[in-house]
Amino acid sequence: TALLTSGMLVTACLILFMVAKAIYAAYAHPDEPFFHSSAAEAGMSWGWFFQSGEAADSSLNLKAGILFDTLGAGMLAVVGVVSFCVHLFSIGYMHGDRRYHLFFANISLFTVAMLGLVLSDNVVFVFIFWEIMGLMSYLLIGHLGQDPSSHRIKQAAADMNFPWTGP
Repeated sequence: TALLTSGMLVTACLILFMVAKAIYAAYAHPDEPFFHSSAAEAGMSWGWFFQSGEAADSSLNLKAGILFDTLGAGMLAVVGVVSFCVHLFSIGYMHGDRRYHLFFANISLFTVAMLGLVLSDNVVFVFIFWEIMGLMSYLLIGHLGQDPSSHRIKQAAADMNFPWTGP
């Protein structure tokens, strides 16, 4: 059916991500030490929200960027493999669920947020992707909301991910 195909499509995309990551790993230099480099050396950066009268590379501007160094490459591999396994398992586990498409939308956004968190080059975007992961975990925990304990568990997850919201 179309719902099962959507789950398989997302999982196939994760397979392609893992293959691309394996190809990158094949060309990586194992003698390079893990280090954190600046976005200017190992990534891309775009300036946003320019302040008037300031240069585009001013520290007053919010910059969005991708930081891809050897540590990020290792973390991308971990996130990719674990996400693929979770997606693959979820195809069978959620088969027949009436909100199958919603579950896969949430778990896919969770995966995108994890990948964004790994590739972020500044704290602002780490925070944004962290918040998206928190929201998606809240929605995934409460996916089977018919169980009365589901509300308590969702609330506990929200309190842990969003402590400023209060009890």
